[in-house]
Amino acid sequence: MNISVPLLLSLVDVVILRRNAPGTRALNPPGAASSGMDDIFREPVVYDTQSGAQTEGREDAMQYQPPIRVQCQVETTMYNLLNTVASGNIPDSQVIFVTHRKQLRELGLIDPVTGNALIRTGDLVTSLERTNQGVTVLTFPGKGLYITEVRPASWGFGIDGHDLHLIIAEPRDQGSR
Repeated sequence: MNISVPLLLSLVDVVILRRNAPGTRALNPPGAASSGMDDIFREPVVYDTQSGAQTEGREDAMQYQPPIRVQCQVETTMYNLLNTVASGNIPDSQVIFVTHRKQLRELGLIDPVTGNALIRTGDLVTSLERTNQGVTVLTFPGKGLYITEVRPASWGFGIDGHDLHLIIAEPRDQGSR
């Protein structure tokens, strides 16, 4: 007997940009580097878009795939703590997006061989949109929130042994992904 756990309050879609490693490698950024990927450090090349030694004009060469929209529940316990802290900067400012495995499979985001989610650490969450309406509800500051962990949840339910995936994201400074 299979019991499926649905999403309860899924009124929004999380908009995710997955990293595009081949596109990053193929990019020829300004400066001495001939590829957007540094093979020694295994990370995107960082380059200046303005003259001088300032950080405002600094960009990285990371390229992303087109955005995907995944229906989700948003767990905001840690995110809401930001509103109560005077400085607005606490290390536990995570946002958790609860997604359903069935929809991930329909979107081609489950590896058919391993069964693992194809959303990875380092992918970027840019905004939340009203489900099936394309209306932006919330845009995250800077480039967005970086995904720090993707893990299965609701063990014992569904045909795969779990129905849900937790996507944990947080704001990060560039270069600390």
